Amino acid sequence: MTKQVDLDLFAEFPIPTYDEWRKVAEASLKGAAFDQKLLTKTLEGLTLEPMYQQRDVDDLHINERHVHPVKRKNGKWLVSQELNQGTPESFNRTAKNDLARGQTALHMVIDQTVRDGLSPVDQKGETGRTGLLLYNHEDMETALEGIDVSSVPIHLNGGAVQTPFLASLLAIAPTSLHGVVGADPIHEWVKKGSLSYSWRTVFDELSHSVQVVNERALDLKTILVQSHVYHNGGATATEELAFLLATGVQYVRALLERDIAIDDIGRSFCMSVSVGSDLFKEIAKLRALRLLWANIMEAFGAEKEGRNIWLHARTSFYTKTVYDPYVNMLRGTGEAFAAAVGGADSLHVSPFDEPIQKPSPFSRRIARNTSIILQEEAHIGQVEDPAAGSWYVEVLTEKLGEAAWSLFQTIESEGGMIASLEKGLPQQWVERSRQRQEQAAEVRKTVMVGTNRYVAIDEKPLTKQEEEPIAPYRKAIRTKQEKHLKASNYPSLLQAVKEGVPFSKLLTALQTKEAVPTIASIKETRLSMSYEALRKATEQWVKRTGDRPRVTLLTLGSLASHKPRADFARELFQVGGFQVDTTTGVTSTDEALRQLQEKTGNPIVLCGRDEDYESLAASLIEAVREAHPNAMILLAGNLSSETLQAYEQKGLYGTIHVRTNVFQFMNEVLMKRGVIRDANT
Repeated sequence: MTKQVDLDLFAEFPIPTYDEWRKVAEASLKGAAFDQKLLTKTLEGLTLEPMYQQRDVDDLHINERHVHPVKRKNGKWLVSQELNQGTPESFNRTAKNDLARGQTALHMVIDQTVRDGLSPVDQKGETGRTGLLLYNHEDMETALEGIDVSSVPIHLNGGAVQTPFLASLLAIAPTSLHGVVGADPIHEWVKKGSLSYSWRTVFDELSHSVQVVNERALDLKTILVQSHVYHNGGATATEELAFLLATGVQYVRALLERDIAIDDIGRSFCMSVSVGSDLFKEIAKLRALRLLWANIMEAFGAEKEGRNIWLHARTSFYTKTVYDPYVNMLRGTGEAFAAAVGGADSLHVSPFDEPIQKPSPFSRRIARNTSIILQEEAHIGQVEDPAAGSWYVEVLTEKLGEAAWSLFQTIESEGGMIASLEKGLPQQWVERSRQRQEQAAEVRKTVMVGTNRYVAIDEKPLTKQEEEPIAPYRKAIRTKQEKHLKASNYPSLLQAVKEGVPFSKLLTALQTKEAVPTIASIKETRLSMSYEALRKATEQWVKRTGDRPRVTLLTLGSLASHKPRADFARELFQVGGFQVDTTTGVTSTDEALRQLQEKTGNPIVLCGRDEDYESLAASLIEAVREAHPNAMILLAGNLSSETLQAYEQKGLYGTIHVRTNVFQFMNEVLMKRGVIRDANT
């Protein structure tokens, strides 16, 4: 028997209207402006409301079509962890190990020198640092020995041109190769600032790859569009989306000019997106990307299947930190959750030691298991679009989409992505966004746990694993007889690959004197790097001197009265790697001077209530200055300009408070202390 619930019982609790709620909210603000306190401005210029209602989503364009045509097998995205071991043998061992332990796609990271068309034989220094070294087809066979590529999807980024690598893989699995073997020449151009190929060449090679895959009826994506260089350069979510769309359109037009059918083009696309730490924004970003791209491909005349994309996501490199690196596990988990909810078809979770070294077996396992737990224990993939129906996410998806579309139209009006990059427009936009994000981090509006807040200066650094030896590999391939390419069309290319012609020869044969123009590149970075430079300088000081720079907190009054500002000052100085000494609460100048004789730290920070400052600060500053003429005397708190000026006349150096630019202040303190020897350290 079903128990009936008498809903009339709840009639005495009427549902308030939005206006009624707002009136109560404004009253709780005690005179502060509603718009200033409860409306949030994003880096993209969007305004977020404190609450959304059904009326906010009734007229959204997003409701007019299905946003998420995601086709996950058994509700699971591919666990596509990047494998960047340097030699074919070590790659093969790692790949077999990880595929046996939950990885479901073979993500091959080709070393940058190989993608640039350089031979591993002649290169030094960075060779093998960024990924897999491949001399010729024999190396590819070694890397994949014992791996059934007919059942394991491949993910390979060939850089500007992927056809030699595609030919090598097709020689191994001519009828069953599937996954992504793509090229993204525009992304490569933006990373390096130059290309050794002409646009005609790279677009011809993209065309060849699409034709070969279609002739063989393979489920293989060969057009890769990536946002990583923009994201890691500091771009906003709307800029990332606009650049992805504009790059994709540039490729579509180039292939249409080469008589490739629009549906064949559409089925060949994979978009690879970095996912940052703003959970709901990143979910909305991925959802908006699918919708916007579907609209574009519909305008080109593609049918339903040709409007969809394979969406690969990787958790952000930009958000990761060197100090307190285990926090990166948590960052990666949140970003992976956003990617999964946002509808990624495949996912790489950044290992927590990614900013420090090539990932260790432990960090790879933790990263891999992050996806597996989200799938097997949280069941995220079982719902096609988990965020659907959330008024906030739906509105945010539409707002991001509209802003990105406007920026995309600006790029199109400038002649497209290539023309805009030649003019330097995307570079300028990304640079402005990066500066704004860095400013937010410097004043700690943006918090990086373990870096600009909640620092553990006594943490032990990671034990770095030994670097993989590359010299024996180089020595071995020097003994191989080098063969030369006789022709450059695709059937000859496939034959040349089988005969063992080096990949460097295959790629340099495509390079011409008509290379694309040089542009300003976008430098990939991490938001924490400026703070990390301060900590690094401090650690070097400790090694040189055997002692850590120190600061003394001169606390006034009772523990309850000075603790809030003392905690603030302690945390601020720990950002720079300082050892913090603290006096017991003082109530007189004599007591302060006595305790400071035992605490020789420099600088000295007064910490107390405003009332204590009014009665003690002036005399304390004067007395401390006389006793410690070289000390940097600071006060925790924000003073009026008149009071500050009066205290400065008595010897106060300055104040620290919640609006302090922590990075600039700490850089200044470390320079005065001698820890940083010059502005370029």
